[in-house]
Amino acid sequence: MRKHREVNKKKVIRSLIAFLVLGALVSLFSVKPNQIKKMRPPAIMDDDQYNPFRYRTELSYGESVPILFASNRAFNYDRKGQLRYTNNRQSEVLLGEAQISIAGEDQNWHDMTTIEAGRRSLKKPILQVDDMDIFGKLERSRTENGASGLFDSPDAEEVFTRRVLEQLRSSGDRDVYIFIHGYKVNFENPLLIAVQLWHYMGYNGSFIAYSWPSTSHRNLAYMKDLDTAAMSARSFRLFLDFLAEQEEVENIHIIGYSAGTRLVTQTLYQKALQLGHLTSDEARKQTKLGTVILAGSDMDAGIFTSYIMDNITGILEKMTLYSSSKDIILLGARILHFTPRLGQTVKLKRIPEEGLSSERIEWIDVSDAPSIYSRGAHFYFLESPWVSSDVLINLWLGSGPEERGLVKEEGEFYWRFPSDYIETGRSRVDSYLEEVLSAEVR
Repeated sequence: MRKHREVNKKKVIRSLIAFLVLGALVSLFSVKPNQIKKMRPPAIMDDDQYNPFRYRTELSYGESVPILFASNRAFNYDRKGQLRYTNNRQSEVLLGEAQISIAGEDQNWHDMTTIEAGRRSLKKPILQVDDMDIFGKLERSRTENGASGLFDSPDAEEVFTRRVLEQLRSSGDRDVYIFIHGYKVNFENPLLIAVQLWHYMGYNGSFIAYSWPSTSHRNLAYMKDLDTAAMSARSFRLFLDFLAEQEEVENIHIIGYSAGTRLVTQTLYQKALQLGHLTSDEARKQTKLGTVILAGSDMDAGIFTSYIMDNITGILEKMTLYSSSKDIILLGARILHFTPRLGQTVKLKRIPEEGLSSERIEWIDVSDAPSIYSRGAHFYFLESPWVSSDVLINLWLGSGPEERGLVKEEGEFYWRFPSDYIETGRSRVDSYLEEVLSAEVR
């Protein structure tokens, strides 16, 4: 018995060490604080016939691409008058835009529309944040103890809205997409990830990065970041309300990752309680929430169960949960919290009955998808070309798992990736592009 306890103790210690070490690798995702290595193209693009830009005769982006952002991270000016971000929280939401370029390359963003060039390159391009402009505060988030005098602009919302509408009108797509990052990353990280997702969607709709104040330089700030993510939910809720009020916005889609899923689900929970007196159709009309994706979710599965009981899915069109049984980061988090994480593939009996019966929730197991093992098998939504393909098809086309080529055997609950997934997904996207081309000709 004593020997058994000692073995278990050593196993726990090893898992905790692995969790801390792999968690530290999150900070290595960027080459420099304002840079990131470009993700591998989704596998559906590994074909000469597929190109999300082929029905666009021209793109207006050249040396850099603008990415809109919202953030409840505190900013200030240093002694030289340079704008700097901090790790401090605030309730006020800042609205702005940054320019993303390709560092040290003879390519610009227009060149990157040629998928073949990016796919066959042996060296991954490095993307970087260049100029950044803060328009000002979201007015409804303003507080009495906010940063007095800083970023007070009467037309901040107007400028931000104009940028969103310009992107919607230029693409002919009325959908807004928001990416929310995970633990221990800096301000620039979600901007750099969001612009890549938008790039591989052919710049359809308007893509926004929401940067909550995670602590980027401390490996042991994990618990603080979890609380900060939950604290940021109110600020994000106010931002969603602002977007939903824009008449030209038809749908708002959210991609939440890792610890950032706490922010997403807490926000949905708040909205569900606010709109509990409405029918699902009435609530959905107010929120305009379309697809909500939770990838590698580091939140208590039991807490999520309580949110489901309070009908958080009643205010959106559908929710997709990507999970893995091989995610070492979440294994470490489970040991720290003593409870299963939502992003872990679990046995059927541990899934809430409400989740099993809900037609609005897609449970997808990526454990056997190719290329999921890098950095503790926690970054698969970017690093596995199969998973990134499914994420983008899911967002772009709004199709269900079976339409996207996923399979579910009789008696199973999770959807999984079959060996012919890419061929099926590619066919689905090509059909969509042909429909777009035909519609434009008419």
